[in-house]
Amino acid sequence: MRPSAEPEPSPESVRYTPLQITLHWLTAALLVALVGSGLAYSADLAERAAIRVHQVLGQILILVVALRFAVRLFASPLPADPDHAVWERCLATFTISASIRR
Repeated sequence: MRPSAEPEPSPESVRYTPLQITLHWLTAALLVALVGSGLAYSADLAERAAIRVHQVLGQILILVVALRFAVRLFASPLPADPDHAVWERCLATFTISASIRR
């Protein structure tokens, strides 16, 4: 264990907020629904209905992603996990640097 001036946070305290978790899973569900409606349209299962559902879900996804970015701007980032492998920490640093960061 490393000596530190600050005590290490417990795993329970190092979590995303319930809003961030909800937005994450809502994004995932919308993506699955978009794939399904896109496949239904391309297979001519329900032409007009499938494309309308696909368009509406796409618009909702844009709003959810915009809300995720807004929440991310105001939420403090989680501390890095020292148990992760070097390549995981490097990849995390790269993706965080490439995204919106304060």
